[in-house]
Amino acid sequence: MHVPIGVFASESTSKRVRMPVLEYWRGESVVYERKKGSVAPSISGVILNCAPRMPDMGERKVSLPGVELDFQSLEHEAIILGEDTEKITTHTIVLPASRSNNPPTFSMSPETNGMVIVLDGAARCGEEEAAENYLLQKGDTVQADQRMLFAPHGADPCVLKVMEVKKTEQTGIARGTESFG
Repeated sequence: MHVPIGVFASESTSKRVRMPVLEYWRGESVVYERKKGSVAPSISGVILNCAPRMPDMGERKVSLPGVELDFQSLEHEAIILGEDTEKITTHTIVLPASRSNNPPTFSMSPETNGMVIVLDGAARCGEEEAAENYLLQKGDTVQADQRMLFAPHGADPCVLKVMEVKKTEQTGIARGTESFG
C-alpha cells in the first residue's frame, strides 16, 4: 500500500518526518519524487506491506490514520481499498446486510481465481447454479473463481478480503506459477 509521507508528519514545529522502520525483506520501500526546480529527489511516501504477518514476526506498531465507515448504513456493496499489480489484485469488499430475497452479491472477476477471506460478519457462498452453499464465518478462507457467488448472511454487513490471481491470455495458467514437465 502506498502511504504519502505527510501521514507520518507530527504536529510538532520540526520539519522532520519520522516514518516506521521499513521491512525491506517484505517488499517495503521508500518512494522518491523530484520536485520541480529541485536538484535532488525528496521522499514522497512509502510502500508498506499490509499482508498478514507470520505469527513469529510479532505485531507491527504502525499507526495510520483511518477512515471511519458506517457499514450499517450501506445500501450497496462497496470496495474499500484495493491494490493492483501485474499478477494479483487485492481489495476489500463490504456487502451490506440485507433481509430481501435478492441480497447484494460478489463474484471474482472473469478470468481470475484466488482466495476470499471473511474479515467480519458472515457470508453464504456457492456456485450460482448449485443447490448447495456454505456458510463462512469471520476468519474463514476459501479458494474461489468467477463461478462462486458471495452474499451477506445475518443482520450484519459482511467484509471480505479478496485476492485475485490474474491468468495469462495464451495458456490460461495463473502468472507466477511454474510448470513442471
